[in-house]
Amino acid sequence: MISGSKEKTAVAFVVLAIALGWWAWWASQAWDSPGLVGHEFRQAQTALTIQAMQHDGFRLDYATPILGKPWSIPMEFPAYQYAAVKFGQAFGTDVAVSGRWVSAVFFVIGIIALVFLLREVGFSWGASAIGVVPVVTAPVYFFYSRTVMIESMAWAVAAWFLVGVLRFRRTGSRGAFVLALGAGGMAVLVKVTTWAAFCLPWAGLFIYDAIQILRTKRSDWRSLLIQGAAIGIPLLALGSAWVRKADAIKSENPLAHFLLSSELTAFNFGTLAGRLKAANWDQLATHWHDTLGPLWLLGGAALLALSTRRSQLVLTLGVVAFFGIQLIFFGLYLFHDYYFYANGAFVGLIMGSVLAGSWDATKWSKLGLGGALLGVVSVAAVQFPIYHGKYFRDQIKPAGDSSAIFEAIQATTAPDEVVVLHSPDWSSTPAYFSKRRMLTIPDAQMFLHPEKVGQSVRLLAGESVPLVLFSRESRIHPEWVIDRIDDFRLWPRPLFTTDTNVTAYARADRYESMRRTLLDLHLPGLTLASRAPLVSPDLRQDLINSPDGEPLRQLGLHPFSVYLPYGIEVYQRSVGPGLSMHGGSELYFAIPPRAKRVNFVHGINPDILNFKDFDGLGVQLELVNAEGENTVIHQEWVSPHTKTTDWRSSAVIPPTTATVLLYRITSGPRDQAAYDQAWLHSLNFE
Repeated sequence: MISGSKEKTAVAFVVLAIALGWWAWWASQAWDSPGLVGHEFRQAQTALTIQAMQHDGFRLDYATPILGKPWSIPMEFPAYQYAAVKFGQAFGTDVAVSGRWVSAVFFVIGIIALVFLLREVGFSWGASAIGVVPVVTAPVYFFYSRTVMIESMAWAVAAWFLVGVLRFRRTGSRGAFVLALGAGGMAVLVKVTTWAAFCLPWAGLFIYDAIQILRTKRSDWRSLLIQGAAIGIPLLALGSAWVRKADAIKSENPLAHFLLSSELTAFNFGTLAGRLKAANWDQLATHWHDTLGPLWLLGGAALLALSTRRSQLVLTLGVVAFFGIQLIFFGLYLFHDYYFYANGAFVGLIMGSVLAGSWDATKWSKLGLGGALLGVVSVAAVQFPIYHGKYFRDQIKPAGDSSAIFEAIQATTAPDEVVVLHSPDWSSTPAYFSKRRMLTIPDAQMFLHPEKVGQSVRLLAGESVPLVLFSRESRIHPEWVIDRIDDFRLWPRPLFTTDTNVTAYARADRYESMRRTLLDLHLPGLTLASRAPLVSPDLRQDLINSPDGEPLRQLGLHPFSVYLPYGIEVYQRSVGPGLSMHGGSELYFAIPPRAKRVNFVHGINPDILNFKDFDGLGVQLELVNAEGENTVIHQEWVSPHTKTTDWRSSAVIPPTTATVLLYRITSGPRDQAAYDQAWLHSLNFE
């Protein structure tokens, strides 16, 4: 029998409060950690949007500055992101903590909705409170309810949508209709796949009601017509409109084409062949275990749920929702354990319905209540070790070992500048942690759509791009390096490398200042590329009073020492005679007293542009003091794609104690000195 005592109901809600307190205590561990462990790829994307929205405010075409201009690549309606922004403004918390708070609050809001769902099935208030405890204690809700993700908001409003539509089905009340339409509208915008999971129980009941009307030959179609025409169709139309709007915005970004809904169909829904693979179902079964509990617990609860009519209803609708949504979005559920946040509650409610039925059937006595509460504790005791052994270890991990590179990016670039990153993927992590807008170029786009990469690069015209990074496999493609050197006037020698397999190149005019900045920081895991060393004096030719220097003196060049790996060769060209200088060549000049500027005329052999191994070269002027320390005053990149082969250049000589000017030729990225051939026609001081 169902006891209606207030004391019994109060005990049930105390149990629920204890369960929520237990959840809150564990979920709050490492709450202030800056890391985004647990599908960091997706968390960082959401966090980056929040970060951008802090500056831009609420916009439908909100920025996620990771794939270049235009910066907008909207996926979901930005309700969660904006809530995190407002929370941060109100309480002064950073992006990660704000996002966690919003997720946690909506988890609790969703739990309240589940209590109302069990009430709709017919359980008492106390039994309904007891029945949601297996959801609270499920591993997936322990962990993902504290992440910077949209899951809990989408889940909570979808649960309230189902409460509204079931109550309207039962009562036809206007309030229930408004709740269903309002919460459903938010759910379909925030995450349509989560809303779809909560639509399946409604769809099952809708079909059941239609069959019953047909069987009894009644004509009472009013409720079904309102549910379908005034709730279902408008919500589907709203979801479709948002997808079209988001796709239209994304299509303006050349590199975002792979994020269009039409491109994601196969990934989202999977294939028939994939659904028939036993290995894929093994993977799904692993997700079931890790997110909800051991399979024996889930199966045992399903069998016990057959014992009463109310739990049978929960079992039927729960199975439809849990398995149905996986069959629809097979690819998403196969590859992402966090997707079980959407449908895992239905399994929790199946277990909870058994406990709820026991609670309602138990009289108000210590012995009776003790048996029901033992079931609650037993379920939690079986679920918790899975969370603690799998998710909690990740939850308390310190932030990743890439913090040095993020600090380096922030130290060497301004907040309004853009960083370019070649990478095997398009993770938002670097952009979020470095707090910089990025053009991330996935390796696949370089192979499959180089023309779109070119469009994205050209869109950065007018932006300051002082730093380009090459991550992991992208570093083995020198032709990509050459393209970016050309695009952004980079210096061909790396600025630094990291122990996470990143190589960085700096713009020529910023190379030295960036290097000095990083020298002062001493960042762990980051290795500054050594400045090109001066060639040992033993290898240089001393030209003072040497006849070997006569060809240079005839050119008007008066270095006192040279290193020319292919010897002193002067060639007659159409623009006049020139000294041949290959990669690695050095000329040392004495700086005249009071010299303020050096002017020089230089060029390259036009013939080398026809050699595929010519990958450009650098022209560099340095001041060398008595201790052999050198300071760069001019860096100039000569592209292998240049149309001009001769240049007049100059550099200011700042006040200095240095007495020597070094003119140096630096080889291109492939370090092919033999092909990196330059000319020097004249050099004089003012």
